[in-house]
Amino acid sequence: MSQLFGNYPFIRDGYKLVQVPFLGMEHQSCIAYGDKFDDNAFGFDFIVMHETGHEWWGNRTSAADKADMWIHESFCTYAEALYVERISGQKAAEHYLLNQKKKIKNKSPVQGPDGVYFDGWADSDMYYKGTWMLHSLRAVIGNDSLWFSWLKSFGTHFGLAPIRTRDVVDYASSYFRLNLEPFFRQYLIATDWPQLEIKFENKAGKHWVAYRWGGVVAGFEYPVELVINGKALKISPKQNWAELETEFAQPTVHLDEGSFLAKIKLLKNQE
Repeated sequence: MSQLFGNYPFIRDGYKLVQVPFLGMEHQSCIAYGDKFDDNAFGFDFIVMHETGHEWWGNRTSAADKADMWIHESFCTYAEALYVERISGQKAAEHYLLNQKKKIKNKSPVQGPDGVYFDGWADSDMYYKGTWMLHSLRAVIGNDSLWFSWLKSFGTHFGLAPIRTRDVVDYASSYFRLNLEPFFRQYLIATDWPQLEIKFENKAGKHWVAYRWGGVVAGFEYPVELVINGKALKISPKQNWAELETEFAQPTVHLDEGSFLAKIKLLKNQE
């Protein structure tokens, strides 16, 4: 955790696990633990890792309003996958993330309403959609050195301070020199996954795959990896149609499922 997120924030207070008769809960320097000491299929106790992650995400970098609880839970859930990546490699982490993806419900926005001590979420998407939002952002950045330096920089940049969603969005946009407002709005506010719309066209004896982002917030125009007949291509879809020539009239097309939270929607030509 220190390698990923910076030095342990509460070194003078130490670090303790206290056995309790419930699953677990984060407390600064004193984690409540009650998960029966069972390792998961990946060889570790995820409750220990998740609750320990809260020392950085929740106790050091804290949400100023309960509406922004994703700042605690998304980063901690993502920390589980990063732990798997460190001990077992990227493929194992991808498998871990794909298991998390199955739990995404899209019943309510990840970010709640401000100023009302909101606690009315209809799902656990602040955990699982949140971790996939961060994983997808890593794919957008496409530079792991830069990505991990950003994760590690929160303590230096914000210190021991409460922050809001706006602070995270502005900091990420500045750090990566990208307009990430639409990206965060799509995953935190919209209650569906981005859809990459695809249609096949035949023009002048040639075959084309046309694509665009559909069903997304304005300005959502981020690169993804598209796989056409087994060949991976990095594309940069916008909300207007673009196209690629292909040798196949009806090629097999899918997204890299392990790197970006989106779905493909096949359209007929007249659409």
